[in-house]
Formats: sequence, structure tokens, C-alpha cells
Amino acid sequence: MYDGLARGHTEGMAIVKVLLIEDEAFTRSLLSAALTSSLVKVYSGHSAKYALETVASENVDVAVLDLDLGGGPTGIDIAHALRECKPELGLILLTTYSDPRLTGSDERTLPVGTRYITKSTLRNINQLLTVILQSKSQPLSTDKALKASQSELTDHQVEILRLIASGSSNSEIAKLHNVSEKAVENTVTRMIEVLEIKKDSGLNPRVQLVRAFSTLSGNQLPG
Repeated sequence: MYDGLARGHTEGMAIVKVLLIEDEAFTRSLLSAALTSSLVKVYSGHSAKYALETVASENVDVAVLDLDLGGGPTGIDIAHALRECKPELGLILLTTYSDPRLTGSDERTLPVGTRYITKSTLRNINQLLTVILQSKSQPLSTDKALKASQSELTDHQVEILRLIASGSSNSEIAKLHNVSEKAVENTVTRMIEVLEIKKDSGLNPRVQLVRAFSTLSGNQLPG
């Protein structure tokens, strides 16, 4: 693949410049090192401020963004801001979350052409590089865009699941949504059915839902 890319390549000049935004330092360092080559120049950072400043000052072709940046703007927020700054910037979301709604985001709000890749499906760095090159050449193509997979849960159920995973009680959730505790209990029961969680006499249903949230988020809890 690299030989093909090198045709017509000017010595010492990268053919693609990539902005990498990842809040986890170790992962950011690994991805940056793996992507960097004579053909790829990587600008890596962890904040929205760094992302905007880099796209404004450098001729970046593609931004690879983590979805959950640990508070503050999400990868989707940054994607919108970057696309506004540079309308034909290629955008890739690389995340552990199989369903973006679990972070309070929604795939339907992604900028046009955004590629969505879950880290668990990434087999090797060449696979990511291929998507980067596609994103550079066709940044606004919806045909090439990789979509996020969503669970069968409704938006309301996803929100309740997020609150349960954060430690909120049924009573707290009921007050927040201005519904009865019974309504919350019914939602919990329905979520268990949708997620096909088998009853376990040794585990509270809420614990099982927290485990389900963890799995969908790409963070398997220990048994």
C-alpha cells in the first residue's frame, strides 16, 4: 500500500497531514507513532483548543478524534467546530463506544461524511490509514462514511441507562424526568428485555445494566 501511495510523492513532504485528538496519553502516543511515516505527518493533542489552533495554522487534511474526551467538548463537538473552520476537512471518530448515544451524543448529529470507527474493530494500523486516505480524498462522501452501530434501545432508554451507570437511583431518575418511580421501573424492565439480559439471582438488575453499559462502551467489567 505504501509503494502505491509513494508514486509522485515529493521527498520529505507528507502526502497527508493528520490531526489526532485523544485524551488518553498512552493511546495517543501509540497511535501517533504508528501513523507517523515519511508519507504521514501527525499533530497530536488532547484538547479542543489544540485542535482548533492546529487546523487554523497547519494544512491539516484529516482529523482523527476520540469521542469521549473526559469532560468538556466531545469529539462530535470538536468535529463540528473543525468542519466550520475548514469545510472540506476529513473527519474520523475513533472510539470505544459502539453507540455514540451512550456519551449523550447522537450519530445523527455527526457532520456529513464523518467516519465512525470503534477501536475493537480496528485490526491494524493500515486499516485506519486506509480510512484516513479515503477521508482525505472524499471528506464529504456519505457513501464512504462508516456509520456508528446503535443498540435497539430508544433514546429515552439510553438516557436512563446512562443515569443508572452513573449511580443515579430510580427515585433520582424519576425526579429528573418528572415521572413516577413505577415508570422508571418499567423502563428498566424493558431495557433488560431489549438487551436480552438473563436473570441472575446473584445479581441485582441494576448491576446487570451497569455491566451492559460497560460492554457497549467498550470497557468490559471483571466478572
